[in-house]
Amino acid sequence: MATPADSRSRSPGALSYRLASLVILGVTVAVGFVYILIGRSYSEGQALGPATFPTLLGILLIGSCVVAAFIAVRQEDQPVPLGDLLGAVLAILITAVYLILWDVTGWFYPATFVYLVCLITYLRGTKPSPRSVVTDAIVSTAMTVFVLLFFDLLLGVRF
Repeated sequence: MATPADSRSRSPGALSYRLASLVILGVTVAVGFVYILIGRSYSEGQALGPATFPTLLGILLIGSCVVAAFIAVRQEDQPVPLGDLLGAVLAILITAVYLILWDVTGWFYPATFVYLVCLITYLRGTKPSPRSVVTDAIVSTAMTVFVLLFFDLLLGVRF
Protein backbone atom coordinates (compact mmCIF):
# COMPACT_ATOMS: atom_id res chain seq x y z
CA MET A 1 0.00 0.00 0.00
CA ALA A 2 1.41 3.39 -0.96
CA THR A 3 1.91 5.95 1.73
CA PRO A 4 1.54 9.69 1.18
CA ALA A 5 5.34 9.98 1.23
CA ASP A 6 5.62 7.37 -1.55
CA SER A 7 3.05 9.08 -3.74
CA ARG A 8 4.56 12.52 -3.31
CA SER A 9 6.01 13.59 -6.62
CA ARG A 10 9.44 15.05 -6.77
CA SER A 11 9.52 18.33 -8.56
CA PRO A 12 12.26 18.85 -11.09
CA GLY A 13 15.19 20.51 -9.40
CA ALA A 14 14.63 18.73 -6.08
CA LEU A 15 16.77 16.19 -4.25
CA SER A 16 15.99 13.52 -1.73
CA TYR A 17 16.59 14.91 1.76
CA ARG A 18 18.11 11.64 2.94
CA LEU A 19 20.40 11.26 -0.08
CA ALA A 20 21.54 14.90 0.03
CA SER A 21 22.20 14.65 3.77
CA LEU A 22 24.21 11.45 3.48
CA VAL A 23 26.30 12.79 0.58
CA ILE A 24 27.09 16.02 2.45
CA LEU A 25 27.85 14.07 5.63
CA GLY A 26 30.13 11.71 3.70
CA VAL A 27 32.11 14.63 2.28
CA THR A 28 32.30 16.19 5.76
CA VAL A 29 33.61 12.93 7.25
CA ALA A 30 36.32 12.90 4.56
CA VAL A 31 37.22 16.50 5.50
CA GLY A 32 37.36 15.39 9.15
CA PHE A 33 39.89 12.68 8.29
CA VAL A 34 41.96 15.22 6.34
CA TYR A 35 42.00 17.50 9.42
CA ILE A 36 43.19 14.61 11.59
CA LEU A 37 45.96 13.81 9.09
CA ILE A 38 46.99 17.48 9.02
CA GLY A 39 47.07 17.52 12.83
CA ARG A 40 49.29 14.44 12.87
CA SER A 41 51.75 16.15 10.51
CA TYR A 42 52.54 18.84 13.10
CA SER A 43 55.14 18.12 15.70
CA GLU A 44 53.83 17.35 19.15
CA GLY A 45 55.47 18.46 22.35
CA GLN A 46 53.05 20.81 23.98
CA ALA A 47 49.60 20.30 25.43
CA LEU A 48 48.07 23.00 23.23
CA GLY A 49 49.92 23.36 19.98
CA PRO A 50 49.42 23.51 16.24
CA ALA A 51 48.25 19.87 16.13
CA THR A 52 45.49 20.39 18.70
CA PHE A 53 42.92 22.28 16.65
CA PRO A 54 42.91 20.24 13.42
CA THR A 55 42.83 16.98 15.37
CA LEU A 56 40.02 18.13 17.64
CA LEU A 57 38.09 19.58 14.71
CA GLY A 58 38.43 16.33 12.75
CA ILE A 59 37.19 14.23 15.67
CA LEU A 60 34.24 16.57 16.28
CA LEU A 61 33.32 16.63 12.58
CA ILE A 62 33.33 12.85 12.30
CA GLY A 63 31.38 12.38 15.54
CA SER A 64 28.79 14.99 14.57
CA CYS A 65 28.38 13.41 11.14
CA VAL A 66 27.76 9.96 12.61
CA VAL A 67 25.01 11.36 14.83
CA ALA A 68 23.53 13.38 11.94
CA ALA A 69 23.59 10.30 9.67
CA PHE A 70 21.53 8.31 12.18
CA ILE A 71 19.04 11.18 12.37
CA ALA A 72 18.86 11.54 8.57
CA VAL A 73 18.26 7.82 8.04
CA ARG A 74 15.47 7.72 10.63
CA GLN A 75 13.64 10.82 9.33
CA GLU A 76 10.96 10.63 6.70
CA ASP A 77 12.43 11.29 3.28
CA GLN A 78 11.16 14.38 1.51
CA PRO A 79 12.08 16.39 -1.55
CA VAL A 80 14.39 19.32 -0.98
CA PRO A 81 14.46 22.09 -3.59
CA LEU A 82 17.89 22.92 -4.94
CA GLY A 83 17.40 26.58 -4.18
CA ASP A 84 19.41 29.44 -5.50
CA LEU A 85 22.31 27.80 -7.36
CA LEU A 86 23.52 31.18 -8.61
CA GLY A 87 23.77 32.37 -5.01
CA ALA A 88 25.82 29.32 -4.04
CA VAL A 89 28.13 29.88 -7.01
CA LEU A 90 28.57 33.54 -6.02
CA ALA A 91 29.47 32.56 -2.44
CA ILE A 92 32.04 30.10 -3.82
CA LEU A 93 33.46 32.84 -6.07
CA ILE A 94 33.76 35.22 -3.11
CA THR A 95 35.67 32.50 -1.27
CA ALA A 96 37.93 31.88 -4.28
CA VAL A 97 38.75 35.60 -4.51
CA TYR A 98 39.57 35.58 -0.79
CA LEU A 99 41.94 32.61 -1.14
CA ILE A 100 43.66 34.19 -4.16
CA LEU A 101 43.96 37.55 -2.38
CA TRP A 102 45.47 35.84 0.67
CA ASP A 103 47.89 33.82 -1.48
CA VAL A 104 49.01 36.76 -3.62
CA THR A 105 49.40 39.31 -0.82
CA GLY A 106 50.24 37.03 2.10
CA TRP A 107 48.04 39.23 4.28
CA PHE A 108 45.82 36.73 6.05
CA TYR A 109 44.15 39.00 8.58
CA PRO A 110 43.23 41.92 6.28
CA ALA A 111 42.06 39.48 3.58
CA THR A 112 40.00 37.57 6.16
CA PHE A 113 38.37 40.78 7.39
CA VAL A 114 37.39 41.85 3.85
CA TYR A 115 36.19 38.33 3.03
CA LEU A 116 34.00 38.12 6.12
CA VAL A 117 32.46 41.54 5.53
CA CYS A 118 31.67 40.65 1.90
CA LEU A 119 30.33 37.19 2.68
CA ILE A 120 28.23 38.20 5.68
CA THR A 121 26.79 41.16 3.78
CA TYR A 122 25.99 38.94 0.81
CA LEU A 123 24.49 36.13 2.89
CA ARG A 124 22.29 38.58 4.78
CA GLY A 125 20.06 38.43 1.71
CA THR A 126 18.82 42.00 1.89
CA LYS A 127 20.00 45.19 0.25
CA PRO A 128 22.93 46.43 2.35
CA SER A 129 22.35 49.58 4.35
CA PRO A 130 25.16 51.62 5.90
CA ARG A 131 24.08 50.35 9.32
CA SER A 132 24.12 46.68 8.26
CA VAL A 133 27.56 47.05 6.65
CA VAL A 134 28.90 48.62 9.87
CA THR A 135 27.38 45.74 11.86
CA ASP A 136 28.95 43.24 9.46
CA ALA A 137 32.31 45.02 9.83
CA ILE A 138 32.08 44.86 13.63
CA VAL A 139 31.23 41.14 13.54
CA SER A 140 34.04 40.54 11.03
CA THR A 141 36.50 42.42 13.22
CA ALA A 142 35.50 40.35 16.25
CA MET A 143 35.85 37.10 14.32
CA THR A 144 39.22 38.08 12.87
CA VAL A 145 40.53 39.12 16.30
CA PHE A 146 39.29 35.81 17.73
CA VAL A 147 41.21 33.90 15.03
CA LEU A 148 44.32 35.97 15.82
CA LEU A 149 44.08 35.38 19.57
CA PHE A 150 43.09 31.72 19.45
CA PHE A 151 45.20 30.38 16.60
CA ASP A 152 48.16 32.72 16.39
CA LEU A 153 48.75 33.54 20.03
CA LEU A 154 47.32 30.54 21.92
CA LEU A 155 47.99 27.63 19.53
CA GLY A 156 50.96 29.11 17.70
CA VAL A 157 49.46 28.54 14.24
CA ARG A 158 50.82 31.22 11.93
CA PHE A 159 48.97 32.23 8.78
